[in-house]
Amino acid sequence: MGFQFTQKGAMAEPTQGLSDSDQPVMGRRMLVKAIAGAAAIAQVPLVRAQSKTFNFTSYGGSYGDAVNKHLVKPFEKESGLTVQQGVNQALAPVKIQVLSKNVQWDLVELAGGDFITGLRDDLFEPIDTNIVKLDKVPLFARHKFGIEYALFLSGIGYDQRKVSDADAPRTWADVWDLNRYKGMRGLGKHVSDTPTLELALLAAGVPIDKLYPLNVELAFDSLKKLGIKNVHWFDNNQEPVNFLQQGLGPISQIASGRVAIANSKGAKIGFVYNQLQLNGDYLVVPKGSRNKEAAFRLMNFILNNDQAAVNWMTETTYTLSNDKAVAMMPPDVASKLPTSPGMKGKYFEKNFEWWGANGPAVTVRFQQLIAS
Repeated sequence: MGFQFTQKGAMAEPTQGLSDSDQPVMGRRMLVKAIAGAAAIAQVPLVRAQSKTFNFTSYGGSYGDAVNKHLVKPFEKESGLTVQQGVNQALAPVKIQVLSKNVQWDLVELAGGDFITGLRDDLFEPIDTNIVKLDKVPLFARHKFGIEYALFLSGIGYDQRKVSDADAPRTWADVWDLNRYKGMRGLGKHVSDTPTLELALLAAGVPIDKLYPLNVELAFDSLKKLGIKNVHWFDNNQEPVNFLQQGLGPISQIASGRVAIANSKGAKIGFVYNQLQLNGDYLVVPKGSRNKEAAFRLMNFILNNDQAAVNWMTETTYTLSNDKAVAMMPPDVASKLPTSPGMKGKYFEKNFEWWGANGPAVTVRFQQLIAS
């Protein structure tokens, strides 16, 4: 059985080159991020790929480790190619490389908002469907210039050494209760991508299906109630794990997969499957890649190697866009995936149409708020 939920609220680009049956239901994560500094390039080794070596940039920390272990290494073994895996969290380095016609990265993972921005700037190669087979890829994930290959849930995480499962918060209103749970909270600094303002509204009592258009003033008031100085504002998705493991506070917004990986290594982090945010990332090949064929071969492996996908989903509890692999998942893991019928009504999708129109101004105001 394939994915049972539908996507809403984002803009899909035309899909010339794919058959009518391959048309996407829609895209995701419409936010146009402010372009980061070119210094981000330094995070990834710039290797001039030879015939058997090419570059794949993804995210770091435990997530990158899982991608390497379950997706990259098996591909290297099967193909005989060598993948230089690096870390990237912004579209800016891709744009710089494409515009300078000096493309160093061959396959790149991008957040949905960056994917939409990159489409507008014509930064990606069209998917080579002679190499990348789409039979197992759900319709919503297919696009002419990229594949939404993974879906993520983020929500309430708590330190089980300080908070018992029986006493754990069940809603964001509970998280905001400073008398019940003493100490710092962890929230994302980058409101255009993380659900900080949406969570503040949930804490203020806004229903999960009534978040948009965001009541920014109410969200800011809710954050002030929690206490701006009572929040550790994190920059990336690994920081909440460190925040909880280091005992810096009892509760943090966190990605479910980071929790699963950390706990497999001995951490004691609880996760609440309620009032969640659903995100998705795309795989793209930058326009002018010197190793397009190799990049598309890795993309094809990620999307079509069922056992590799099962192994990755089992460790991370993220969903990979392979319908057959999703159907193969053990029940205890399948119940935690966004594709599970039991997740219906428990998550919201970030509305990037709203953020695309309002994000820059809201982000400036938010940064002023937390600096005050």
